[in-house]
Amino acid sequence: MMRQTIGNRLAWITGMMHWDIRKAFTLPQYHSEDIDDMLVKVESSLINSHVGLDSAFEISYETSARQMMEDRFSSYPIFMPASTYRRTSLDFHMKRDQNSRIGAFVKAETPSIVWMTDGMLSAIEDASQVLLALWENPIGLQFTKMQTFQFPYSLGRVTPSEMFSKIDDDSVMPLRLAYRQFEDSFVDYGVGGSGEYDLPTYSLDGKVFRMPKIIVDRFLLVSQDPSRQIFADHLSQASLSWIIAHEDAHKYSGHIQLLRNLGISVQDQIFNELVAPFEDLKNIERRRAAELEADTCATMRTIDICFDSEFLEFLTDWMSFEMREEIYKGKKRYSELDARQRLILMRFLTVSILLPLTILDIGTSSTPSSNLQCYPPFIVRALNVIFTVASRAMDVSLDQPQYWVGRFDLTEFPLFFHLALQDMLNVYQLVQGVMDKRYSYSIRQFPNNLKAIESSMVQAFFLCHDQPHVVNIRDTLQRSNFTEDNQVVADFLMERQKMYLHRSESFLSAKKQVNQSRLDKVGEDLVLALKSMNIAKKFYGFL
Repeated sequence: MMRQTIGNRLAWITGMMHWDIRKAFTLPQYHSEDIDDMLVKVESSLINSHVGLDSAFEISYETSARQMMEDRFSSYPIFMPASTYRRTSLDFHMKRDQNSRIGAFVKAETPSIVWMTDGMLSAIEDASQVLLALWENPIGLQFTKMQTFQFPYSLGRVTPSEMFSKIDDDSVMPLRLAYRQFEDSFVDYGVGGSGEYDLPTYSLDGKVFRMPKIIVDRFLLVSQDPSRQIFADHLSQASLSWIIAHEDAHKYSGHIQLLRNLGISVQDQIFNELVAPFEDLKNIERRRAAELEADTCATMRTIDICFDSEFLEFLTDWMSFEMREEIYKGKKRYSELDARQRLILMRFLTVSILLPLTILDIGTSSTPSSNLQCYPPFIVRALNVIFTVASRAMDVSLDQPQYWVGRFDLTEFPLFFHLALQDMLNVYQLVQGVMDKRYSYSIRQFPNNLKAIESSMVQAFFLCHDQPHVVNIRDTLQRSNFTEDNQVVADFLMERQKMYLHRSESFLSAKKQVNQSRLDKVGEDLVLALKSMNIAKKFYGFL
């Protein structure tokens, strides 16, 4: 069972069987005709069969999850095809890897195909539910305040404030992370709970059915508010789409072709963040630039396809009347967006990108086989996402009035940066807090510095758009103008400048090689890179 809403620029999934199975056993008084039909058919077929109900649910769950991934793969190049959109590769091919470990990568022996593991989808859906269960007011939306949380392990029902003190036992593996030294990856969704727990049940015609093991194995906790679960499903779908776009950007941008041209084959899985090899410094710098460029291209595509009044309609269609009224304030739902609606969309899309980055960062930080130098630090990538969302949203507003986005007021951007940085912190701390408490991350030091980072990011945004008068800057800024509190912004600007430099030099020949039929578009990207570098150098002397 898959339900879709077809829009102008995308097909948005609104229902999947594996979502329905989770809701049936975790939401109070939830009933689904599809689940009822399935139970009737399964029971009748099991009379003379050795297959248990758990197995039947597992087959249905896995089939639905696979269908969702393959649908995202097939629809990706359709709504923004390479013929009209230059950030889609000309020969897009993406396949599912039936592996429970987290991963999205290109195999050295099949460089034309991008692979994504089943574990990647499991991690995204698990983390999305965790986030919506624990975040009191996600992206500023007023969900029901009184919540209960369902734990598939013997943790009982606890409040978010009690959550972190409960997860200490090594036998409990939040988000299925198990550290194994000397292995390529430590994330495996094949690991589940053990023992008998007081789990929710589903009733049909007086018969009671226990929660299937597949749900116990896939989720740490979920909210028992249906609106939060649905919102988490929207979030996971957006995250999955961004990951696909990120991996495809490596092809479009010439990164994979460059490695082939250089004869680099030091690993089987190219651009797999959890198995990044130890390379020479020159290749490390190329890889860092490639990752930031893939992040940037995927983020721009996310805004291009989702930032409009139609997508807001998709996100709010399931909400209560009161929540929709709070968002629309009596306006027609297909009317031009106002400032608050633009802010909601920008924050949602930002969080959908920060979520997979958080999962991958925690994974790489704890995996022995991963060279952390091959990737920009999480905070740099997060700042780049926030910056790119704001920048591309402004472009869509100015250049594509047919999407009913409305015109930005300059005062909207400082507010967005303020809230997006808070969202970044919430996403990282909530997900990291349940993924693994044994590791400490530098982002925990940021709360006291967010104000300084926010101010510097707003300044950088307007300066990099050649509007110094907005932030009253007359002199060129030097590295010495940054303090310990906001030096990560200087680091971000340096990484961004190197990204554009490699786009215009290291990656250019390979990019032309894989985009022979649209060299004019490659030229547009080159002009944009040179323009961006020159504007940044005008205001930042250390670039």
